[in-house]
Amino acid sequence: MNEISDEDHLPTVVVLDPSRPMSVPIDALTALVGPVEIAEDVPAQVRDRFAESVPGARVLVTTDPECEAARSRLENGARLIAGERVKGDGLVAASALMDRMWSFGGWEVAQTHESLSNYLLEETYEVLDAILAGDREALNEELGDLLLQVLFHARIAECESTAPPVDIDTIAGALVAKLCHRSHIWPANLRSRSTLRRRSGHGISERLRRSRVPRSLTALRRANPQGCWLSSM
Repeated sequence: MNEISDEDHLPTVVVLDPSRPMSVPIDALTALVGPVEIAEDVPAQVRDRFAESVPGARVLVTTDPECEAARSRLENGARLIAGERVKGDGLVAASALMDRMWSFGGWEVAQTHESLSNYLLEETYEVLDAILAGDREALNEELGDLLLQVLFHARIAECESTAPPVDIDTIAGALVAKLCHRSHIWPANLRSRSTLRRRSGHGISERLRRSRVPRSLTALRRANPQGCWLSSM
């Protein structure tokens, strides 16, 4: 059980993870025993867990360390308690935003896998263009646009009354399961680097040989798929 320390009497800013606002940093438990001020950015589901928000209280709870109230306190020497950021939090936020867009109805919910197929192809080509141009800023943006297509198709699949159910989590789960059985996660007995290189090269060649050429590619690309993709690497 955490005991109240001298630090818990200091002005404190507790920053909640906006993707997981109900998860409170363990270091903040004792700081939250007394009166707290709840910033406006904190979701209602979290605000309702507190008896009240006390303006000017020693402890401020927020999801935005850059908000005016937080910055003012931190500039005056307040202690900062924040949960550790997890790599991939941006993906969680992007998925939540897709759900929000979907909730508005309209154009989004009228789309199908088929109606979005041209967008998917276009965004893929734009990613390749950014790679060939060596433009990292454009690559960042185009990969984001491609991610939107993945999220969109996942959201459409989630609403389809088919079995087995498909959503962004089952898609990610299937990818993790597949990668865990792929050759790049090497067994302990494959210790030689030359063996790894041979195994890796064979795996790439085998996948290319067995790959099915997408019908959506142009005739020229379909005629020479391996040359097209490998020449751009």
